[in-house]
Amino acid sequence: MKKYSSGIAAIILAICLYSFVPNKTATPLKAADNLYWFQVLPGEGANPAFLDNEVSFISGPSTIIPAGTNCEGTSKKCVVGFEQSQLISPAYNHLKDNMGTNPQTPGPEGRERSTL
Repeated sequence: MKKYSSGIAAIILAICLYSFVPNKTATPLKAADNLYWFQVLPGEGANPAFLDNEVSFISGPSTIIPAGTNCEGTSKKCVVGFEQSQLISPAYNHLKDNMGTNPQTPGPEGRERSTL
């Protein structure tokens, strides 16, 4: 039995170490469903909500967040998504901001950049 103890210890050690290895097939986070994506114009990245003249339409509806332009870094908004109800129909490429008096709050998903 003594001659098998080192083998058994090695197997137990291998099982313990394997249990702490990260899962390489983890599922990616899912983007929000059917948002319309807008590029935040320069100087407007710190805003919590946006008027139509502070963003530019990119694409949508889509669950894939587009890359945007100059979206490098963190803390300032670069690409933001809005629900269809926040947009003017039928094209849905402008925000319903009531002539600049009602800023629209984007969804939590998007891309960020370091500069405003």
